Amino acid sequence: MASHYTEAEVVGMKRGVLLRVGALSLSVGAAPLLQPVVVLEVPHARVAAFSPDGSLLAVAAGREILLFASGQWVQVGVLQGHAGTVADVAFLRGGSLASVSWDGTVRRWDLASGAVRGTIPVSGGASDILAVAVRHDETTVVVGCVEEKSGLGLAMWYDLESGRLLRSKILSVATQVQVLGGGKTTILNRVRDVAFSPDGSLLAAGCEDKTVRIWDRTGEEVVATLRDSAGAVYGLAFSPDGRRLAAARWREVVIWEVGTGNKVATLSGHRNQVWAVAWSPDGALVASGAYDGYVRLWDAEAFVLLGSERLLTPTSGLGAPAEQGILSLAFSPDGRFLAAAGSNGRGGVWEVSGD
Repeated sequence: MASHYTEAEVVGMKRGVLLRVGALSLSVGAAPLLQPVVVLEVPHARVAAFSPDGSLLAVAAGREILLFASGQWVQVGVLQGHAGTVADVAFLRGGSLASVSWDGTVRRWDLASGAVRGTIPVSGGASDILAVAVRHDETTVVVGCVEEKSGLGLAMWYDLESGRLLRSKILSVATQVQVLGGGKTTILNRVRDVAFSPDGSLLAAGCEDKTVRIWDRTGEEVVATLRDSAGAVYGLAFSPDGRRLAAARWREVVIWEVGTGNKVATLSGHRNQVWAVAWSPDGALVASGAYDGYVRLWDAEAFVLLGSERLLTPTSGLGAPAEQGILSLAFSPDGRFLAAAGSNGRGGVWEVSGD
């Protein structure tokens, strides 16, 4: 496997976002698998997501959401208004986007004007709001969070138009552990990710208590509980046909058959916590990103590693982020590009080779 890193021309700077041509390449033998397109240096980057038509890339950066035009990779907009860090975003059809923030709200944005179409206060004193998912019919939004007083990990269903709370489900509870020297401390088991299946019939939620729960579309019936002892679940992705679910946990990605709950593969090799996982639109590839700063690309049928490249090097010392590494991965709808957001302020876009 050959790889290289180069920095070439500074092509633009706006609102503290630096775009550079030349980045990283990932290859197997002599045939490059990922061609570098652009490096995005975005302070406080947490999330990268493509719009349904592939024309926009959204990057959550602190309290803002930056919008880039795909292809040119120039910033074309910014969504401002959250009073806390934006933890997750989900594009909707019709030129809008939903976001969830540590300020305790879900917001729906008009992408053309940048205006807020609606705000949903997340009820119950929720804190550590980390994930949002919108059902494909765009009537329902689900938030993954922790209830502030009780420490309960919750999934909360809301009507997207009215903001009405439809239901709330307890996923996990806080645990007490002994500490050195006596006494106990409380460990919160946060809900780290929520994801709808492509047809909207199922919702999956991953928690720090090492479980994944799958509900029917109403949220009333648990279809399956997937449990593994290896570590907390930090990211989820359904395969395009909805038959399989990939979960990022500890240093691996686990793939389950949704219908049976059987584990079909464990993709190992990262040297630290895997934060993000994404499935290519054609179902052929699985991408994983970890605290070690590496992006790995896997064959989704043979479950073999195709290549690996380090996007960023975790930093330490005063002012270093508490959580570092690749926090988010997203394929463009046509499968041509793979975007990543890194917690040290660096993201990137690669063109995926079809060869």
